[in-house]
Formats: sequence, C-alpha cells, structure tokens
Amino acid sequence: EDVMAMREQVGGIAAAAGQVNSSVTATADGINWKTNLTGTTDEGMHIQAMSLTSGRIFTPDEETAAKSVCIIGETVRKNLFSNVDPLGRELRLGGVSCPIIGELKSRGQGGMGNDQDDVVLMPLPAVQRQFLGTTDIYWIVVGVNPSYDNTAVTADLSALLRERRHIAPGQDDDL
Repeated sequence: EDVMAMREQVGGIAAAAGQVNSSVTATADGINWKTNLTGTTDEGMHIQAMSLTSGRIFTPDEETAAKSVCIIGETVRKNLFSNVDPLGRELRLGGVSCPIIGELKSRGQGGMGNDQDDVVLMPLPAVQRQFLGTTDIYWIVVGVNPSYDNTAVTADLSALLRERRHIAPGQDDDL
C-alpha cells in the first residue's frame, strides 16, 4: 500500500518497488553456495539499474502468480556453474527449485563493501510466500524523475509515510 501511495501521491516519483531479502543456500549439481536471495520486481530491477547479460526478466504473470523463477548474479554463476551455461538449468534454493531465466550483468562491490553479484533474484511474491511467510516488504526502492529536485521529493516521501503511520510532529520516524 505504501508503494502505491508513493506512486500516486508524490510528484516526481518515476517508479517505486518493494523488496525483501533472505540468506539462502543455493545448490546446483551437488555444489552448495550461501548467497543472498532478493525478492523484487522488474520495476525494482530497473530502478537499481540492474541489467542482464543473457536471458530475460520476469514476466508480469510470473510476478503476479509468485512463480519460482530465478535470475542469478555473476558470483553465483561462477561458484555454481563455472563451466556451463546456467540458463534453463534448475537451481535449488533451500527447499524450492527454480529454473534460471537470466544472468545479471556484473555490478561489482557495493558502497558498503558487499558483493552485489552474490545474489539470486526471484519475483517479490515468491520470496514473500515461499521463504518468509509474510506479505511484508523490507525496503522500498524509488526512482525519481530527473527533472525533479531529490531533496523536495525526499521531504514529500517522508511526510507521506509519517502521515500514513500516524507519526506526530516531533516523534522519531519508525524504521
């Protein structure tokens, strides 16, 4: 509901998407690799400038139906599929199997020192239902129209979320 409200009520929002994450053991051909599982949407991938080197993004039907399909990062590919093309192969994430439909272009090290390529992406509802057992989201990614001032959009987003959460002036934001 917050994501929809942001899109509809804050000027300058080009896109917004909820996301979740979890740590998971990925298995392929008897090899295990501990990685990060992110539930996202095509819109979330676009906001974060994630692109593919091969394969495809999620279809709207896969997102809506919470299909178990995966897009893998370069680190996952190197550790589990070093000598084979992973597209179309099955990846096991905990107790869930999913066909690999895409490979992410390498993004390298993140600002906090994390490996942005050590990731498996699945449709947001699939991760929520099959791994987390909740419809909650952990964070929201927002794309701002370049013709708008980021500071003003941030202030409008903050005011909207404080209002939606009934946070009085002077009270700390809820995290």
